[in-house]
Amino acid sequence: MAYAYQSVIWEISGVCNAACRYCPSGSKNILGNLHKSQAGILSPEDFKDGLHYLISKGVIVPDYTTLSLFNWGEPFLHPRFEEMLEITSSMGFSFDLSTNASVLKMIPVSAVGRLRSLLISVPGWSQASHDRMHGFDFNTICENIKLIAANVQENAPGCNIIVVYHLYKTNQSEIEAAMEFCKKINIKFFTFYPINLFELQLRINDPNWKETSEDLFVEVFDRIKAKQPADWVCPQIGQLIIDEYNNVVQCCGIDRYSPSFVIGNIKDIDFETLTELRFNAPICSFCNKNGYSFLINNRPPVQILVDGSLVYGYGASIYD
Repeated sequence: MAYAYQSVIWEISGVCNAACRYCPSGSKNILGNLHKSQAGILSPEDFKDGLHYLISKGVIVPDYTTLSLFNWGEPFLHPRFEEMLEITSSMGFSFDLSTNASVLKMIPVSAVGRLRSLLISVPGWSQASHDRMHGFDFNTICENIKLIAANVQENAPGCNIIVVYHLYKTNQSEIEAAMEFCKKINIKFFTFYPINLFELQLRINDPNWKETSEDLFVEVFDRIKAKQPADWVCPQIGQLIIDEYNNVVQCCGIDRYSPSFVIGNIKDIDFETLTELRFNAPICSFCNKNGYSFLINNRPPVQILVDGSLVYGYGASIYD
């Protein structure tokens, strides 16, 4: 093995309960139901077997590699959620989690010390915004965020807890209220374009997609892509992405609709040549050539004026 991966994205639950129109796992996904129909759950047994195999090959290394236990799915829906985290921790791996906070589960005390970051995705800061996108009860989400955050803060005070605010044209006026909530419970606040930009760009001229102009900052995309340097190399090439079936997949920014999504099972992969294989894949070349990888990885900070002070969050600038 040429090197061990420092960062691995490993989907433990491909299933999601949110209704997002612009996410492949959303129940109202405007692309269709392919992703949802193929989504599954990674069993603890297969997870442990996969970890042992990759360790034996030098692909991942305890106390060096960090596992992000999510991609398109909702890990808190895993029926053996606590067991998956305990396996991760007991085998010496730090890990990241993401949730929409619709399900109240606590990180086991035995594992929380290795939790590096907890991302909490929200589609705005009102019931109307949740009705428009996620489909959850807003008050329940707020209470769950408080309880989950308090649990992590008590047992792992060094963990980064971040509300990731999905920025739409329809929820800009709610940003300050969300920031104030985060400030009160001492967690961080970022903004983020919430969509599969690659899929969006392929279909942006489709007349059936005219509704996107109501929600998305599509006019910003071309301005960002135009800034791509000639020598741009997508940082995703240096990551390992594994789905809930222990398959290595091409990229965390594409989904099951994309050609060559699955490269092969982890036990069938030649990790010596994987990076080159991914780099030269037609879909990777297409993405880089058209600026999509640069767009996904280089969204500039949002600039928000609060009480006369300029506050920066991670995401796309609505004032650019």
